[in-house]
Amino acid sequence: MMMAWIFLLAGAAMLCIGLALMARTRRFLRRAERATATVTGTTTASVMPAEPSTCSTLRFRAADGTEHACESRIGVPGGAYAEGRQVAVLYDPQDPANAVVDSWIELHLPWLIFTLVGTGQLLAAMAVLVLA
Repeated sequence: MMMAWIFLLAGAAMLCIGLALMARTRRFLRRAERATATVTGTTTASVMPAEPSTCSTLRFRAADGTEHACESRIGVPGGAYAEGRQVAVLYDPQDPANAVVDSWIELHLPWLIFTLVGTGQLLAAMAVLVLA
């Protein structure tokens, strides 16, 4: 019974994090401007030693003409965008360092994962509590 309460609390926390990330993404999209970035390199992170993730390093020019650098937020196992490739980015005009590759995965996957896992945990915990 105690595990069900732990799952309920963890699910509620994850759902809240997912909804907060979704709200932050929506606010970002309302004010973001689009630019074309060039991939200048890659960085590798070893989240899972067996298969390290690779993120792209990008450079873009904002609407005011200043040049900025950013890194893709989602690492890809086994590779990233090829160096020299051009990709669309969205950036905050008040804070151009806050930029993200304009892709569904980079924009929506983080909040979607938290929301779905949190909802699943909540439903499982509630089913256990109701059936107990």
